[in-house]
This record gives sequence, C-alpha cells and structure tokens, in this order.
Amino acid sequence: MLPDEPDEITPAPVIESEAAKLEPFALKSPAEPFWNYSDLGLITGLLVASVVLILFGVGALALIKPALRNDPTPLLLPTQFLLYGFIYLCFRLVFGLRYGKPVFRSLGWRPS
Repeated sequence: MLPDEPDEITPAPVIESEAAKLEPFALKSPAEPFWNYSDLGLITGLLVASVVLILFGVGALALIKPALRNDPTPLLLPTQFLLYGFIYLCFRLVFGLRYGKPVFRSLGWRPS
C-alpha cells in the first residue's frame, strides 16, 4: 500500500550556537630550539669573559707558587674542570634566567 504522493520531507531547523562556530583547537608545538642567535652570542660573550677570568686566576696561582711556572702540568686538569663548569654556568644563566628552562633539555638532550 503505497500512497499516491510521498509526503514532503521538511528538514529539521539548524540551530546556530557558539559551540558550532568554534574551530577545533590545535595544540601548538613549542619551537625547537626556542633560543636564537642572540642567545648564542650572549653565551659566547660570557664564555670569553669566563676564559679571561680563568686565565687570570691560573696566572695568579702561578705567581704565588713559583714551581708552577716551570711545570704547569698540575694546573691543566683543574683548569679544564673550571672551563667545563663555566660553560655549564653560562648556559644555565642564559636558559635559566631568560626562559626558565633546564640546560640539557634546551640543548636537545633526552632522558634515556
């Protein structure tokens, strides 16, 4: 039993709301690396100042102990540790004070 004419189908009214107009939220991934060349220049400048400070300290120590003038070998390893410490300190100052980020993750190191 089919009717002669099909009933007209009326579409449901479209309800416009605030939620329907919103676009999906896309998470913005942080830029890696987040630091730039001005930070690199600042770190380089701090490192140059650190090396000058280390050289003055080692020179003063060599003046105090005359035996180190002839054989500066005992100064090499402590000077190298001081240099590594100052390198870390320069990175820590720039990344910590400017961005509040840890040093090793900022350099791309990932925990294993």
